[in-house]
Amino acid sequence: MPLTLYTRHVDDCPAKAKGRFYSRCGCNFAVQGRSDAGKYLRQSLDTADPKEAREKADRLEHDLSPAVEMVKVSSDEGKTIEDGKKEFLADLKTRNLNGRTIYKYEFLFGLLDKFAAARGFRVLKQFDKDSILTFRAEWTDGPNSRQKKFERVRQFFKFAHESAWIDRNPTTGIKPVKFRPEPKDAFTDAQMQKILGSAAKKITEARKDAVDNWRRCRALIFFMRYSGLRIGDATSAEVASLQDGKLGRHTQKTGSHVYLEIPPAVIRALDEIPKASERFWFWSGNGLVETASKDWQARLAEIFEEAGILDGHSHRFRHTFAKDHLSKGTSMEDLSKLLGHASIKVTEKYYAKWCKDRQEKASAAMRRTWINDPVLAWEDAANLADAKLERADEAAPVSEEVEVAVPPASTRQVREKRRAVN
Repeated sequence: MPLTLYTRHVDDCPAKAKGRFYSRCGCNFAVQGRSDAGKYLRQSLDTADPKEAREKADRLEHDLSPAVEMVKVSSDEGKTIEDGKKEFLADLKTRNLNGRTIYKYEFLFGLLDKFAAARGFRVLKQFDKDSILTFRAEWTDGPNSRQKKFERVRQFFKFAHESAWIDRNPTTGIKPVKFRPEPKDAFTDAQMQKILGSAAKKITEARKDAVDNWRRCRALIFFMRYSGLRIGDATSAEVASLQDGKLGRHTQKTGSHVYLEIPPAVIRALDEIPKASERFWFWSGNGLVETASKDWQARLAEIFEEAGILDGHSHRFRHTFAKDHLSKGTSMEDLSKLLGHASIKVTEKYYAKWCKDRQEKASAAMRRTWINDPVLAWEDAANLADAKLERADEAAPVSEEVEVAVPPASTRQVREKRRAVN
């Protein structure tokens, strides 16, 4: 479709309600659509003059190259995108954020670089609300991933605004992506038996040089199921962190300290495997933990396939741990600490449906509302009268008349109306 010229009203424009094709208010024009080259555009033209706006729109529609010339902010004015990224990442590292978190920002900045290069953007001031919306519209992830990615964009421009690199955060006022959290599925006992059986089969069928790794993999399954640790934390767990049956460590994602009691059977499984190194059960200590975790993920995928569990993944061991605790009476507060969540709200968001204690309290609260309820009492009285009449009818001889106590008028009327309906 050709480029559409419209008015981009400011938030306090009195003519905003008249729609984006009303142009007598003095707000700047913008364009949206595809150029002759097939490139999708949605950007401000930085002018309120209709004639100038039409000329710029025509140039954009037939040739993308002049778009760089139309940007009001010159490329050498203000903080460059490249410098802004470097300073932001340096701040993340100074704050000692998790390496995985930093990697996600670096990946995002790769996308941002491509977007900016296609539009000739070099400084942060060149980004406005429309360009951020266009940037987000290009993402093809699921709604959950898009929202998390957008939150990282928001944090970056918030940092830029607070650092006085830009006059206004262009992400302000942009509504989040709506999504429903994916349901967390735990493994059933039958599935756990299949998984452990498949792991044992891998050990017996493996080549001699691969047997040790499959033995470690089976022990890792036990360890994750009964510790609730994420695979990265389980992979990098140190042998020394387990003392007298208690495991203590800081989680990589939140930095929270978890303190767990490990079942004797799991401890025996850990003691019986050849350690990957003197310090770790499942990691040599060389290279990145993320790389080692991916290797274990690949082995687990083979086990899940062998067990016939097509939607299996390592995080379901954590869900199984959570469900088991909640169904056996562990409080949400205690589970949140065991899982190392930064906030109990995270625990409630994903695991409230399995909280037996809360479900029982909610049921008890509902039952209390039934006490002395006049409507329920009235219905019970009508049912009791019905039952007495039915018993009297059954006991009376066919040829004899039976005198039956007549229920109160209100109850009798209710009964008659109910029978008429039925």
